[in-house]
Amino acid sequence: MVKSNHKDTKDTIITRFDYELLTPEQRTLVEQCTTEIREQLRQTAQDIWEIGQRLAEVRSKLKHGQFDTWLKAEFGWSRRTAYNFINVYETFDNRANLAQIDIATSALYLLAAPSTPQKLRDIQKPKNPSPIPLCCLNDKSLTGLDITGRF
Repeated sequence: MVKSNHKDTKDTIITRFDYELLTPEQRTLVEQCTTEIREQLRQTAQDIWEIGQRLAEVRSKLKHGQFDTWLKAEFGWSRRTAYNFINVYETFDNRANLAQIDIATSALYLLAAPSTPQKLRDIQKPKNPSPIPLCCLNDKSLTGLDITGRF
């Protein structure tokens, strides 16, 4: 396994897995599962964007206070949960852009949060040759990151 130079108080973050350590059979299975999981993550990100779009549409049609009541009654969700979806929709230009990145749901919500600087979001765009590894995004890394995107 190859480890990054990023020092965390708990553990060093693994940025690449060494498939050479596996038997050919294990390697084939693990690589296939990795590909399938990455595709499902892309689909999940696109689904989150679409849910955010629909939530924003409903929010715009309801009177003040009705949105929260509707969320609770229909989904058992809090306003914060709904805004995680809405923020993704409002932050990313279109659904198709999310098909180009492998991103965990929690990282997607962090990138879309209103408190995340736009320059950090720009670092994550698909055309950027050296985005921050999305596995490394969390509340600590967002607050401890300088504006260039370096840890």
